[in-house]
Amino acid sequence: MSFLQIKQHELSLLSKYIKIPTLPMFENYLDIQNYKSTIGRNIKAFHIENAPSVTNQKGKLYKTENLQASFNYQREGVYPKQGLDYYYKTKQIKNSSFLFTNSGQGANASILLTLKNHFSLELHKKSSVWYYETIKLLKSSVGHQSKELPTLSILFIDSSKSNNFELIETEVFDCIIVDTTCYPLTGVTLRDLFSKCSKLNKTVFLSRSHLKLDSLGTDCGNLGSISIINPTNLHGLNKDLIIKKNTDLDLLTNLVHETAGILGAGFNIDNFYPFLGDDKINEANLERVTRIQRNCDTLISLLKIENEYITIKTVPHKLFFFVHYQYKAQANKNLFLKLNSLHNLNAKYCDSFGFDFLTHGNLIKYEDGTTPTIIRITAPDYDQLDLEKSALLLNQYFKEIFKEEVYP
Repeated sequence: MSFLQIKQHELSLLSKYIKIPTLPMFENYLDIQNYKSTIGRNIKAFHIENAPSVTNQKGKLYKTENLQASFNYQREGVYPKQGLDYYYKTKQIKNSSFLFTNSGQGANASILLTLKNHFSLELHKKSSVWYYETIKLLKSSVGHQSKELPTLSILFIDSSKSNNFELIETEVFDCIIVDTTCYPLTGVTLRDLFSKCSKLNKTVFLSRSHLKLDSLGTDCGNLGSISIINPTNLHGLNKDLIIKKNTDLDLLTNLVHETAGILGAGFNIDNFYPFLGDDKINEANLERVTRIQRNCDTLISLLKIENEYITIKTVPHKLFFFVHYQYKAQANKNLFLKLNSLHNLNAKYCDSFGFDFLTHGNLIKYEDGTTPTIIRITAPDYDQLDLEKSALLLNQYFKEIFKEEVYP
């Protein structure tokens, strides 16, 4: 299939969830990528039109192709009938539970606050954490010792930084939290993770933001989830802290679910992606992510910007890379977008990742020349010609913003 045909195929898979009789015809695959934002919002609008109200006044089971859920008041709990095996496409794990949240960080916050209420938390020294919001959450939850509470050692693996699952087999800890956001569904990395976790006799929390890799690049909206493997294996929980007990849930899942509601991090059914769990979309999405990862390597190889003050840093998942520089140079949105237009691309100056287009975003630290500034560049799902144009764009962009430093 040509790249145009690949993108047309992705569009046809999505169109099922809005029931468009005839899709627009496109001559350029980049136009299809841009149209994905439109169809994503149309899918969401169609879903909301048919979703129950916040209070679900008729009290009926909400049932669609990829979600069955019951609830009385959304903020206090929406209970999906499908579980970890359905959305992660793994073998059924008997002792497990699954909850949706409003975002990936909402999932992490709910897990950590729940544990903090019952234990003095210690972060295992070989934990891998990169994302700044996760670091903030851990600082507010870990290391606040209380003689009244038992100690709980947590191994935290952040998919934005690591896929070193050997630690699961070699290190000593009480429970594990894995933010799986950067591991594509049905891919080999997640299969390896589940293989190792299935052999543990300890509680495993899997948090995830579904926006990045599971929305087929549609920018459908925030959606997260919490999966718990062996929830009944974590002892020392205070059942008296439950306010409203759901008899269908085990103690730990009850506590996490209720904490998410209190934080405002619970599942809003309006934010569900109607196609989440669709096997054909998962297959197309894994192929898309694989192309992005391959393109990341190629794009980096085409860049001519490194010197003693500029360094390219890679990460294992290969969805994006970082440009570290130690110059007094300002990032330039207008310049980046002007070069984008010049090369007839659809690059964006924005945060987040996992979409089809090239992005420039996530400036970390100030451009003062004393400590490295970090720019995140996300790899696109482009054909070879447009990938070469992307490299040319970036080479021109960085040469221009650094010209006064490099070429005084």
